[in-house]
Amino acid sequence: MLERTLSFLTAALLYIGCFLPAALSAAESDAAFFNAQLAGLGADKPFARAQAADQLGRLKDPAAVPYLVNALKDPSPLVRCQAADSLGLLKAGEAAPELGAILENDQDAQVRQAAALALGASAEENAVPFLLGCLKDKDASVLFPCVNALGNLKAKAAVRPLKRLLATSDADLKAAVISALGQMGSEEAYNAVQSELGKKQSPAEEEASVQALGNFARPGASARIKRALSSSNDRLKASACLALARSGDKSEVSSCSGLLSSSDVKVRKAAARALGLMGDASAAPALEEALKKERNAEAAQLMGFALERQRNRPGVKN
Repeated sequence: MLERTLSFLTAALLYIGCFLPAALSAAESDAAFFNAQLAGLGADKPFARAQAADQLGRLKDPAAVPYLVNALKDPSPLVRCQAADSLGLLKAGEAAPELGAILENDQDAQVRQAAALALGASAEENAVPFLLGCLKDKDASVLFPCVNALGNLKAKAAVRPLKRLLATSDADLKAAVISALGQMGSEEAYNAVQSELGKKQSPAEEEASVQALGNFARPGASARIKRALSSSNDRLKASACLALARSGDKSEVSSCSGLLSSSDVKVRKAAARALGLMGDASAAPALEEALKKERNAEAAQLMGFALERQRNRPGVKN
């Protein structure tokens, strides 16, 4: 027994010994590559510095954060933009003050946009004050990521500044603001979304308003959402189906099932997603029929998921 144990241990040590040099070599190689990118941040040409900043983000090594923060001071907008992008990839919440300074002071809109996206990617509360300040930016390309990030963070402090942005003439930006307000959940945000429904809206604004209402547990919300199902706009009807599904309302399964035959693949995907959330078995025949004809891989996957969800419900016999 002792001889067998010793034999096993010897074999194991030999096995480990074969692979240990290779593992050490790989680690050394990774460290050398990392250090090469750090050195690249000091290259003469801006493109080379930007390439190094890009690689540091892709490595996903938090040790790169202080070096990328320092690269935010680079004289080249290309390098500053890439450094901000990489900080976003690293979800570097600790870099929020420096990214906030970029949002406030950088003259290049593309760099400010990258900083806004990075702050949103960090998904941390310390980003909120800087994102709120960003709402005063005059460039829509910068405003969009700030608005979306505040919505994703459910930042209650953003409700009033977002309400002021509803005065914009940019329909797509207004739709983004409405979507962000829909994620807040407060009475003030609900009233703001409701007030927009009483005005003439672009299709994008209508869809955003209806989807936003689905996030509020309010007695009058479902009735307003259901009115959208009588629209001739299939995308608006699909938004209504998603809103109802998110609010737990399954009363319009038949109407939503009818959208599975739409010529618009976005509508079919939204309808399948809504029916999956509803999980009502009465949608199964329509989903099965639509799945036979579907040629879009993502739409087919969503339809298949919706069917599986219904089949796996408690009490349903397969």
